[in-house]
Amino acid sequence: MKKQEKIKGITLIALVVTIVVLLILAGITIQVILQGGIIETAGNASEQYKIAAAREKISITLSSAQMDKATNIKYNQEDYLDEFIVNNMSNTEVIEDIVITDGYAFELDRSVPKIGEYLGKKEDLVFPEITISQVILAVDSKSATFTITTKEKENGINKIEILQEGHVIESYEFANEKQEIVKEYTAKQNGKYVIKVYAKYAASKIVEVAGIMPSISFEPNGNEEYKKEHSTKIKVIETADKVETIKYQWTNSTKEPEKETFQDTCQNGDIITKNGLTGTYYLWTFITTKTGKNAIWRSEGFNFDNEGPEIISFTAQKYSGDGITLTVNAQDVSKVVKCEYYVEDVLKDTIVVENPTNVVIQNATISGLAMGTYTCKVKVYDEQGNSSETSISAATKLHTWKIYTVNPGETYYKQVTKNSTFSKSGYSNQAARIETSSSINFDRQSGIYTCSGELIKSIFETQQGMKENPTRYLLSRWNKMGSICFL
Repeated sequence: MKKQEKIKGITLIALVVTIVVLLILAGITIQVILQGGIIETAGNASEQYKIAAAREKISITLSSAQMDKATNIKYNQEDYLDEFIVNNMSNTEVIEDIVITDGYAFELDRSVPKIGEYLGKKEDLVFPEITISQVILAVDSKSATFTITTKEKENGINKIEILQEGHVIESYEFANEKQEIVKEYTAKQNGKYVIKVYAKYAASKIVEVAGIMPSISFEPNGNEEYKKEHSTKIKVIETADKVETIKYQWTNSTKEPEKETFQDTCQNGDIITKNGLTGTYYLWTFITTKTGKNAIWRSEGFNFDNEGPEIISFTAQKYSGDGITLTVNAQDVSKVVKCEYYVEDVLKDTIVVENPTNVVIQNATISGLAMGTYTCKVKVYDEQGNSSETSISAATKLHTWKIYTVNPGETYYKQVTKNSTFSKSGYSNQAARIETSSSINFDRQSGIYTCSGELIKSIFETQQGMKENPTRYLLSRWNKMGSICFL
C-alpha cells in the first residue's frame, strides 16, 4: 500500500485573521501619510531646499559683486548694485534692501554687499503703496511741485524720505500711521528724486523733474558772524538751458529788487567780496539764460559791522576835590569790548569788558586832578576794532570840607576854597557838614543857615535828629555856646 502524503496549508480562519491584520496596518499607514507625517515632511524638505537654493543663488551673485566693487570705479551700492543683481540672476528683483529671487525674499546688506536673513515668500511681505502725481512746473520756472500719496494699512508708515543723488533732502516722521498720507513737495532743481517710504518694509519710487531753469548757489550761503568783510562764491547749477549773464547786488532787505537795479556782473565760480556795510545784508543775483528766461536768486544774510558802537549816554559826576566819575552807556550790532577814558585828550584809564555783550554800561573814576573844570572824552570799541567817541565838560567838587581833630571831643570843619571854619563845643553828637558852590550864611539869632548857590551835599545832625533842605536849614538852638566863623 502506498502511503498518502499529508498536504500542509493554511486554515480558513488563519487566512481571515491575516487579511484583517494587513488591512489594519494599511489603514494606519494611510492615516499617517494623509495626516502630514510623510507628505508634510517631504513637503517641508522640498521648501527648505528651494530656500537654500535661492540663498546660494544670491550669495554667488553678491560674491561677484564684491569683486566688482574692488575693481570697478563705476561701482556704487545703490543703482549699480541693483542692476548688477538683476542682470546676473534670473527671476529676480530688488526692492530697497530686499532681494527676491524665485519668489523668496532675503535682506540685502549693501555695504559689503552680502545676503542677510530670510524674510519669507514675496506674497507674504507687505510693502507701502506709493503713487506720485504729475510734476507741475512753476510759472517762473524756478521750481516744480509733485504730490506723494502713500499707505500701508497692516503695520503703518513711520517715515518718508526724499533723496537726491543719495542725500536725504527732506524727511517726514510718523507714528506708524495706517491711514493714507498725502505730502506735497516743491523741487528747486532738475533731476531724479527718490521717494522712500518706511513701514515694516520699505518701498520707493523715482520722480523725474525737468524744466526748472538754472539756479544759483552761494558758498557760504550767509554768515551770522559779524565781520568787516564777507566773501561768497557764486556757483551756477546748470540745466539744458545754459546761463548767459549773471548780475548781482547787495541789499539789507529780503524784498526782491527790481530787475533794472542790477548793474554789477560776474561769472560762474566768481568770489564776490563786500565790505564797508553795517547790519545784515543779502546778495542778490539776476540770471538770464540763452533762451531768454531770467530769474532772481538770493543768499541768506551776511552780518557786517563797519561802524563804531552807538554811545547812548556819557555822564560825569563830581567825585571829590581831585576826582571825577565818568559813566558811559553804549551799544553795538556785535559786541562792545573796550572803553578808553581821556581827560584833556590824555588817556587816563582803559577798561576791557570781561563778558562782552552788545550793550554795556561802564564807569571809571579819574583822580589826581587839580580842582577845576575839564574836557572829558570816552572812546568805545567793538570786537571788529571800530570805535566811537564823545566828550563832555566836567568839574571836580568846588567846595570840600576837611576834618581836623584839635582837642579830644572837638571836631573842626574847614572849607578849602573860602578858608571858612566851623567849630563847636558841647554835645558830641552835634555836627554839620556843608558842601556848596557859593556862600553860606548863618543867623545866630534864628539859628537858620542859608546858601545862595548850588547845594552839593549837606548833612546836619542835632539832638532832635537830621533835617535836609536844598536852600535853607533849620537847627534847634544850641544849649551850650558854640561858634561858627566864615572868613
